[in-house]
Amino acid sequence: MQAAWRRRMILELLCVRRHMKVGELAKRFDVTSRTIYNDIEKLSLAYPIYTTSGRGSGGVHLMDEYNPAQHRLTAKQTDLLERMMPTLSAEDQYVAESILQDFAPV
Repeated sequence: MQAAWRRRMILELLCVRRHMKVGELAKRFDVTSRTIYNDIEKLSLAYPIYTTSGRGSGGVHLMDEYNPAQHRLTAKQTDLLERMMPTLSAEDQYVAESILQDFAPV
């Protein structure tokens, strides 16, 4: 399973559930907890995701204020990101692609 796909699925799950346990995510995607923490670290660069510790309330959270359906890029913003893609590093391309996937008009 590719990391980009898994991260996308983690984000989608969090958009619906708002909170999940790291162990639950690791089991669902058949990876280690460390892999999930790495995924969350990458996702938190572009999304309001954070982790907490503690029984019951610990885990991975998506901030309540975040609603992906609320925010959309304009056509000019989308065009600019698409034109910039070839000049970006692989990691920055991943972030730019995730922005386009999440916020570009359908």
